Amino acid sequence: MKPSKTEPRGRSKTPNKSSVSMSRPKGKRNAYMLYSADVRENVKASLVARHKGVEENVTGKMVTAEVSKRYNKLNEKDFKHYQAMADQDEERWEQQTQDFEKKGFWMENGKKRLPGEVAKVAKKKSASASKSKSKSKKASKKKSDKKSNKKSASSSKEKKSK
Repeated sequence: MKPSKTEPRGRSKTPNKSSVSMSRPKGKRNAYMLYSADVRENVKASLVARHKGVEENVTGKMVTAEVSKRYNKLNEKDFKHYQAMADQDEERWEQQTQDFEKKGFWMENGKKRLPGEVAKVAKKKSASASKSKSKSKKASKKKSDKKSNKKSASSSKEKKSK
């Protein structure tokens, strides 16, 4: 018996774990995650300045370590600010999770989000990223081909002159 056109071949009817996890509301963020998102770029810039403006000398590990040090030295006022933001994000997450479990969708930024939409968006982003990577590989290959052609042409000229 042939599979119907609506049912894809070779795939099970139940979704795999990755598609289910992608279709759920985004997870709740704690105070450190929110703080890190706020200061990460500034920390990186200050580390680059410390390393004489050479960005390649600054690793992600160094940035994370510096963000962690600064977070541990936060004063009480700033810490409470990020903790309050984390509490708000937890409330958002709880509401979206309840909506998802009851209704099968949740509201995000005033828009109704269905489970498959998030997975589709993630697939589109990864597809466009892979296209841009392949384009850059092709461009770099063309450049290297041009360089090798120039070298071979110059070496053949030298041989002819001898």
